[in-house]
Amino acid sequence: MATDLDRIEQARELAKGPHMFRIDRTAAPNNSKKLSASLLTLRNSNPECMQVDTILERRKIVEEAGIDFSVGDLLPNAEQRASIFQQATILTVQVLTSHVDGDAAFANRAIPCINDATTNDSLRRAAEAPGATPAMRCLQFGPGLADVMRKMVKKLVKNHCPNPTMSEGLAGMLRVIDKAHLAHGRAQDYDEALSALDTILTGALMDFWRINCGYESLEAYAASNPAPADILALAKKIVVKHAKRVVPKQPEFRDDRQYSDELSDQEESDMVYRNLRLLNRDLIYMMLLKNAIADGDFGRIGDLLGIIAIQMMGAGMESTCKEITLFLRDLNQVWTIEFG
Repeated sequence: MATDLDRIEQARELAKGPHMFRIDRTAAPNNSKKLSASLLTLRNSNPECMQVDTILERRKIVEEAGIDFSVGDLLPNAEQRASIFQQATILTVQVLTSHVDGDAAFANRAIPCINDATTNDSLRRAAEAPGATPAMRCLQFGPGLADVMRKMVKKLVKNHCPNPTMSEGLAGMLRVIDKAHLAHGRAQDYDEALSALDTILTGALMDFWRINCGYESLEAYAASNPAPADILALAKKIVVKHAKRVVPKQPEFRDDRQYSDELSDQEESDMVYRNLRLLNRDLIYMMLLKNAIADGDFGRIGDLLGIIAIQMMGAGMESTCKEITLFLRDLNQVWTIEFG
């Protein structure tokens, strides 16, 4: 069994090459906080692209120029809008095809430091202090995606279960699958809550396919051998009809209306339907981020981060919003393309 000295020696060897430093806070079953730190090897990275002097010079230029990074910079561009909608569409198709047979030495180098928002805020203030050591200034901060996922689940449960004892809405759905305790949004229930929310979204999407497929059953729909293009078109219709806009409203884009079913008379007169569409949208965002993380696809993750930052601010999670915003600013304006 490896001793503490063995682990320290392993860390020293790992730190001789390009690496990332990660600190994470998790909640134990007894609701106590657990703090862990790890070094991760950055494979296929170029040490020359991690020179911290270049990054610090670029950061100084950005800060002295007072370059604005506003809400507009968090909203998706045209390419990202199409990507988010396509991701939601593919998620909807995957639910169908999965459940219905027939469908187819680094003191002078920058070190990525990926942590939860609280840790990042503390380390950032320490790194920016007048007496900070050069080693502290090497750290280039980014939001820990596991922490962002935990915050998303917490926000979703809090927003859609204002009263955990309710028999309707998300609280009622959790009660149906015998997970009523998850409506309280306790930190130690995160893994179970994520699984339950995945189950709820999957069930909802399957029901939307049944309602919209035009056949008596999904088995009959699958037996009709629908063309891939027709499946994709129906999935887009389901996303627009049954979820509040997954693509934010931005009238300056000519294609803005294709992402919206805002004029639904049913929604105008039915608060339950409106809240259900909001819940479906938030569940889709959550699952898109979860799947993108699992696939290691940072392009898809990056498409979602701006929207998630805005949602975090609306939920009162200012520190998480700040960390995502600073990360996106550094990614777009401070870091070199190679380092980013």
